[in-house]
Amino acid sequence: MSAFLSLNASVRWFLVFVSLYWLYCLFLSLRARFRGDSVHTYFFADRDVGMATYLFFATAISLSSWTLLSFSSIVFQGGLPAMLLAFSSIFVSLVGALTMRRQWLISRRFHFASPVDMYAQYFHSRSLTLTYLLFAWLFAAAFVIFYLYVASALFVRLSHGLLIFEQAVCLFGALLLVQSVVGGLRAVIQAGPLQWFLMIAGMLTLAVLGVYLSGGADSFVMKLSQLALIDKSFTAEGYSHYLAVDGLVPGLVSWVNLDLSHSLSSLVILACVATLAGFQISPALSFLAFANRTPKAFDLQQIGLSAGIGGLITWACIMSIAMGAHFLGANNDFSAKYGIPEYILFGYVKDFQLEGGNTDLFSLIDPFITFSTDVKSWFSGFFFVAIIAGLHACASLFLFTAAVMSAQKVSQLTSRTFRKTQRITFFVMGATVLLAALIYLTILDVINIKGLLFFALIINFQLLPALIAVCWWPFVTTL
Repeated sequence: MSAFLSLNASVRWFLVFVSLYWLYCLFLSLRARFRGDSVHTYFFADRDVGMATYLFFATAISLSSWTLLSFSSIVFQGGLPAMLLAFSSIFVSLVGALTMRRQWLISRRFHFASPVDMYAQYFHSRSLTLTYLLFAWLFAAAFVIFYLYVASALFVRLSHGLLIFEQAVCLFGALLLVQSVVGGLRAVIQAGPLQWFLMIAGMLTLAVLGVYLSGGADSFVMKLSQLALIDKSFTAEGYSHYLAVDGLVPGLVSWVNLDLSHSLSSLVILACVATLAGFQISPALSFLAFANRTPKAFDLQQIGLSAGIGGLITWACIMSIAMGAHFLGANNDFSAKYGIPEYILFGYVKDFQLEGGNTDLFSLIDPFITFSTDVKSWFSGFFFVAIIAGLHACASLFLFTAAVMSAQKVSQLTSRTFRKTQRITFFVMGATVLLAALIYLTILDVINIKGLLFFALIINFQLLPALIAVCWWPFVTTL
């Protein structure tokens, strides 16, 4: 106790928030375990997930902070045109709205337990089934690696080195594994309401903070126009790359001529947004849809919560942080032209070189968290759980569903083979987490982690023709 009290106030609050969050998740796992331990309860949540629980959990997954962390540096460099990438959080949800209800109806009509059963029955192709399982596993491994990196790196920073990075990776890998193994699918999903609340509250706080420190909404807009006046990079038509985007034809010409001196073109943005649709086509989200009690939740979740409310909040948060950074010390040219800002969050301006290739996911987030912690010490713990909540939801769902579908094909799932299938599931989850930790600690760096994540999204996008064939248009598979 004396050792705890001797810690810095922000570290104490940080440990309190982290402990409460994980105790709640582990409590849900134990409760789900004791309430039922059968085939349908453990693997499929009795296909009876409530509408409200599904709404919150699916939204937490769709808007998890991987978009915030991945796109902030891109928007800092590319300006408002790059904000169109953030609209992927809206577009991706609309793609899901076209397929989720249909998949649920097909699963109930033909009694498919999981999407791998649906594809196997429809196409009668063993190679496609194995490919589908491989895609599910790659997607799970990519998000587990991303989650382990974000959680461990943030933990080391905000705890002031209480654990070294490798220890933090092992800690969060073990916690993720225990929560998924003990409680099954229901425990994973029931954490959704808390994860959604933490994620939305954290993003709203960051959005308001960025605008407030920049002098308010009017000052923020005025500084955007000032930023364009000092810009040194222009579109093909001669406009500031912070405020304008190349059209489809100029962007295509620049791409064909390998001219990368201009800003993001509409062609690149369209390609990236379409690729991110692979998120909603992932096997894990189809598995989650199968477990839902009613199809009424799909349209409300995809269009209302994810695309409408959540997408706009994500968009505002990314713009506030990325563009606000220019006004708070991260842009030397802006500070030299218009004076030193009142709040210098980016005091390490000389080391802040995103334009030069600094790919640290936290370069833009760190100063806001540090400033907030100086004002109120409990902000350190709050921002930590807010950032990892959505990532934790993604990693736990993708890990569990990939393991279940793999085990289901190895051992035909019945009440008699329940324990055998459960052991195979445990093994696949444990091997995935262990392999993810080893790959990250020995091979990958931050650039490769982001590349691996987008590679997984591209791979999942390849499932779109098969999904369209199953749900809507069989002619696609005969082309």
